[in-house]
Amino acid sequence: MIDSADLISADGQPLVVVTRLLGKRSLPERVATTDLYPIVAQLAEQDSVSFYLLGGTEAINSAAVDITLQKCPRLDIRDSSHGYLTGAALERRLTRSTHWLPIFYGSVLGVPLEHEFVRRYRNRLCNVKIIKTVGAYSISSRGEASRAPLDAKDRV
Repeated sequence: MIDSADLISADGQPLVVVTRLLGKRSLPERVATTDLYPIVAQLAEQDSVSFYLLGGTEAINSAAVDITLQKCPRLDIRDSSHGYLTGAALERRLTRSTHWLPIFYGSVLGVPLEHEFVRRYRNRLCNVKIIKTVGAYSISSRGEASRAPLDAKDRV
């Protein structure tokens, strides 16, 4: 999955440390999705870029939409769906998402399901310009899961 990705962001500090120890070029810092997602949503709202959110349970997906719209009320979220679709329901959703031309496609399925989903269906989402997995954003934003420390000095 990593080799087939167009872009990989270091969501965790261990990846940054490994690149410093073993990489030819080290990453300057992590890019936590929990921090990146609201910024991207704000920029998308400003530039009239559409979103499509797929993943998680119905409650988690709904929370992701609600949290996003609380922070970015004019964001064009074209549609959303829980991530446990199969068969004909999944086919309908994939077809609908490509007809709406969403530019940002967030998958809130959790690792490794969201990465596997992207690998398997990215060619079907040919009109989608950016596919970014957003992990447990809605869960951590609601305080239901703790975030990783920002850096080593924040660890308990």
